[in-house]
Amino acid sequence: MNTVFSNFSNAKITEKSLNSVWFDLFKSSDEVLMATGYVSNDAVKELHRILELNNQIQKIDLLVGMHYLEGFSLPQYNSLCELHNFLCSSQRGNVYVSQFVKFHGKMYSFKNQNKFDGLIGSANLTCFWDNLERTYETMLHLNEQESAFKLRKNIQQTIHKLGTPINQANEPTIFIPHNVHLENCLGVEKVDLNKVNMLFKQPAQYQFSIPIKTKERSNLNCFFGKGRIDQRGFIKPRSWYEVELIVSNKITRLDGYPYNKEFTVITDDGWKFQCNTNGDFAKNFRSKEDLKTLGKWIKGRLEANDCLQTGEPVTEETLRKYGNDHFEFRSTDNPDIWLLSFKGNK
Repeated sequence: MNTVFSNFSNAKITEKSLNSVWFDLFKSSDEVLMATGYVSNDAVKELHRILELNNQIQKIDLLVGMHYLEGFSLPQYNSLCELHNFLCSSQRGNVYVSQFVKFHGKMYSFKNQNKFDGLIGSANLTCFWDNLERTYETMLHLNEQESAFKLRKNIQQTIHKLGTPINQANEPTIFIPHNVHLENCLGVEKVDLNKVNMLFKQPAQYQFSIPIKTKERSNLNCFFGKGRIDQRGFIKPRSWYEVELIVSNKITRLDGYPYNKEFTVITDDGWKFQCNTNGDFAKNFRSKEDLKTLGKWIKGRLEANDCLQTGEPVTEETLRKYGNDHFEFRSTDNPDIWLLSFKGNK
């Protein structure tokens, strides 16, 4: 038995981070039980894709404890229903909701043949897919068989007593707004909109219009690309919000373009984070610390305007509905700060 921590910068306590411990247990399991308070729609969609790509995980039961009484967003609810239907149709488990009481626990049980492990502590399911969240989590890892098996039994009892299969619970009639909260992300700052407006009113020495490419497995659609395969053959798909802009060398070779450089971007809606350009001819335009930062900003806007559903590819029709198929990228009087705009007509 030992504790594991998020190990964010300046607070590294354990040798391995909570995320790596959780995922190592998850991908080596044949059965997983999960009882969590909250989930995000993208985490559910990524879990769904993992199960599609990896048959060695034979069974998953998931209890979502808070959303039924506090409210689902429509994408969140749809993602859970789709996951439940997939699990049922393949006889691999169920998704449950707590209809009559809010369940705020976070308990996970992993079975690998006859070996059991458990995690109990503070982390919701979303934590294990999203490394951008600022929240520092800690959990107790139970690897002694008696205690790990007891936790497994407790999770089974919790699901049995509190859980209703999501397709048997009354469908919500009211959904809460869907929002991607960049303010909770590491390395992202909110900028006063008055300052943003002043910056965008200033003349720019350099300005570039970057077309948005809708290739099936890259750019904004990395989620559908080839996943990362470990030595045992386990496939971890790309994150839903993972993106990179592939910029033509007709643009990157123009005078003033930040060629293979790091810089700060301030967006038209007031977010500030680090980006860089790299690769052949500086073709890759990415958020620096995590590719999901830029992806949350771009895809989050498409989702918030009902132009994109989680798990669907970004297409020409997506951009037509949004009303924009270009990013505007412009300089400021500070060579290390650039402005990025992606305004739609909705």
